[in-house]
Amino acid sequence: MDLRIYRLINDNFTYDEFRSELTHYLKRNTVKDFVHNLFRFRMIENLWEQKEYAKALYLLSVFDYCSCVYKVNTSELYKEYRKYKLDSLLKPSFIKTDNIPQKQKDDLLYQIFMSHNILEYWTQDEKKELLHING
Repeated sequence: MDLRIYRLINDNFTYDEFRSELTHYLKRNTVKDFVHNLFRFRMIENLWEQKEYAKALYLLSVFDYCSCVYKVNTSELYKEYRKYKLDSLLKPSFIKTDNIPQKQKDDLLYQIFMSHNILEYWTQDEKKELLHING
């Protein structure tokens, strides 16, 4: 098992550390590798069983966003988790405001994460880098 995958599932990271580890993993690996490991190591299920709901929903949001970007229908996968939403807004520590510009609210990434009450923002360059999108 990739050490970073092991750490994502088993280490007691803060939310910001978890988010950082996952984005580093995405930068160094393909989306295909991410999805393969998500299934193979039951990452969402394992985090859910550990009561790490925010981290499980973050992974689910990344998976759903990747699925939309690559136009893969995954609506039947993980549907038992999609109904959940965190009780309070979760956001990375670098986001200091709840006043979100409309342009960001219209972004698909924002909408997917907010369906679980997670505030996330990736620039266009970050999206290209993390998801290995050319052009």
